[in-house]
Amino acid sequence: MAKVKAKKVIPRKQKKYRLTKQRAAILKYLQGVKTHPSAQSVFKALLKSFPQISFGTVYRNLNFLQEHGYCKEFVLGKVSRFDGRVDSHIHLICDQCLSIVDLDDKKSVIQLKKLARRERFHYHFGNFEIHGFCAACMKKMIAQGDIFCEACGDPLHQLTKQEEKVRQECLFLKEGEYIK
Repeated sequence: MAKVKAKKVIPRKQKKYRLTKQRAAILKYLQGVKTHPSAQSVFKALLKSFPQISFGTVYRNLNFLQEHGYCKEFVLGKVSRFDGRVDSHIHLICDQCLSIVDLDDKKSVIQLKKLARRERFHYHFGNFEIHGFCAACMKKMIAQGDIFCEACGDPLHQLTKQEEKVRQECLFLKEGEYIK
């Protein structure tokens, strides 16, 4: 990652923007964590170094950094989450607890880009997401008696009417054992 210095000028079209101490601190924080924090989490983390900073300042600066390509934003549920990594990588997103994990697998990213090119798809950024359930949530759901489709990995109670027909041919996982 590029090192950030305070008062660095960020060019945008013909206007120039300063990289203020607050912006530099926000960017440094985002690049130093792997948790993909919300604006509220960034605000709480920066209060130690900047006790006078307001939530509005953090929120505006996060939007500024995202608009200028210094971080990425994605919305899960109704909450924006921010990523200090702007390179192409894969996110594993738990649909239950909304945790996000970076999957650092350059070979897979290269394969996905090759597939896009093969389809004559011209991408400008590869933000790849895989949705599912993290190990902790799967363990809780299995303990609660949820049944999972081996083919798609979805909990049985989330299958649609059309998928109900397919369900008859699938194997399901209940309490760690496959059943027909």
